Order: sequence, then structure tokens, then C-alpha cells
Amino acid sequence: MNTIIRLIIVMIVSYGLNIPLGMWRVRTKKFSLFWFISIHIAVPLIFILRVSEGLAYWAIPVLIVSAVLGQLTGGRLSLRKKENKTEPELSKQISVNEGGSI
Repeated sequence: MNTIIRLIIVMIVSYGLNIPLGMWRVRTKKFSLFWFISIHIAVPLIFILRVSEGLAYWAIPVLIVSAVLGQLTGGRLSLRKKENKTEPELSKQISVNEGGSI
């Protein structure tokens, strides 16, 4: 298999693996043990994938970028999900206040 295809496969796995970890990260206290684990737990798995696919050291920065993008995507998805849960409650409060007097 071509080196570029192997790199793209490992990038997709790195990105996908870090999405749920990013969702977990935003729910933990910043700089706590679990925050640190949520960021770094994927590193050994990505290392094993990189070595097993025969990718050289030049692939490391590319894989770091894909992992960081996965973390950011997961964090934003988690925050958006949290915002969507609170929105219906706000709209109920507005509709109740519009119909009656204070």
C-alpha cells in the first residue's frame, strides 16, 4: 500500500479516536489527572499504528495535528450538545412569560 494512503488511514483513526476523548476532556477539570489522561491516552495507540504501518518520523507532526483536531472537534460537539439541552428550557420560560402578566 502507498505511504500516503497509510498516512491518511492513520490520520483518520487518530482523528476519530480523539473525538470522544475531546468530549470527555471538556467535562473534566482543567489540568486535573483525568484531563491529562483524556489528552494523552491516545498517544501510545497512535504510536503503535504509526510503527505498524511503517510510517517514518516525518509523519509525527501530521498525526499530532489530526489528534488535536479530533480533540477540538470532540470538545465543540460536547459543548454544542450541552447548549442544545439547555435551549428548550429557555424557550419554555420565554413562552410562559409572554402569555401572562408579571
